[in-house]
Amino acid sequence: MQTFRHHERILDPVPGSIVQALGTLEHASGKAAAQRGQHRAMLKTLVEVARIQSTEASNAIEDITAPPARLRALMSETTTPANRSEAQIAGYRSALDLIHSSADAMPFSENVVKQLVA
Repeated sequence: MQTFRHHERILDPVPGSIVQALGTLEHASGKAAAQRGQHRAMLKTLVEVARIQSTEASNAIEDITAPPARLRALMSETTTPANRSEAQIAGYRSALDLIHSSADAMPFSENVVKQLVA
């Protein structure tokens, strides 16, 4: 039967300073994870506000408006469009969702921009 009685001969003891450094790293890692969670919630809120404001401003350029509460409901997809203006707002929301969810897969180059502007 094998035992670990003589493991000191095989494994060198880890110096206390290394153990302390590893503990400090673990502690810092935990704090970083907690902060990421807090910032993620703030970022999500900021993204939602920006989406609503972008939609409102972009549609207002074309004189497409909706009351603020109705706009928020359309953006959160908790209601269906009641008229043409609301349908256009919902379409803009869908376009933003597509861009944000598929941005990595969408080609982007100077040539693409020139084609869009032309």
